[in-house]
Amino acid sequence: MLVIAILLLSIGSIGVSSAHPQESQNFKTQHTGVDFPVGYADLEAEGYSVRIVYPAMQDGEDQPMAGNGPFPYTVFFADEGENNDDYGIISGEIAERGTIVVITNDFDSDDTANVAQSFKLLESIVELMNQTNSTNNLIASSFGNVDLDHWGVSGHGSGAAVAYSVFPFWPESELSDDIQPPRSLFGLGIDFSGWATGDGWHNIKPSDWNIDPASPATGLFMTGTVDEIARGQDNLPVISATEQLGWHWMHVLG
Repeated sequence: MLVIAILLLSIGSIGVSSAHPQESQNFKTQHTGVDFPVGYADLEAEGYSVRIVYPAMQDGEDQPMAGNGPFPYTVFFADEGENNDDYGIISGEIAERGTIVVITNDFDSDDTANVAQSFKLLESIVELMNQTNSTNNLIASSFGNVDLDHWGVSGHGSGAAVAYSVFPFWPESELSDDIQPPRSLFGLGIDFSGWATGDGWHNIKPSDWNIDPASPATGLFMTGTVDEIARGQDNLPVISATEQLGWHWMHVLG
């Protein structure tokens, strides 16, 4: 629930960046009622398989989207060795409280520093969400029910590294002329093992790209398990290398 709360806080924060449009102030009222049922749909984003998990009228596959939207969304990049159907618990918890989760298939750790490739996937997913919002043919009752102005990126393991890698580069997309940038970022057990020592945004980006995270430019990172698979001290140097992101790191025990 803490992840959900901070995710929504990040989406709902107010801020302006010189290279970004002013954030839309048309926020959906926070959902305080009973949990939504959870629906899901397996779709294609320009050849990429994704699973969309969303607040629904009933639990289950291809159920109509709940009519209480529009709902913000997060693009969740999966860890190496995982698939987009392996995150039912966390995506369900988020969807129950009124946020759509779009889950990708896994990312090999060696590919997580290929930001241009990851960025193409992100653009494809954003275009899919725009299509989903403009018709009922992809998900029943989704027309006008996706909050296209309030969205973010997230992930687990190597997928969290992908989310981090694409976060500050939205102005490089042609879509940025019409679509708001991602304004929330969270990562679970982030894995930078595919990045060279000392790498950061400035090392992995194409030479003509500018680093420009949209305000509020904050991230939440949760790491550390009882068996110490994902230790904060292994990954914190990458996060702390930039002064262009405010971050909060939680080391969860037990």
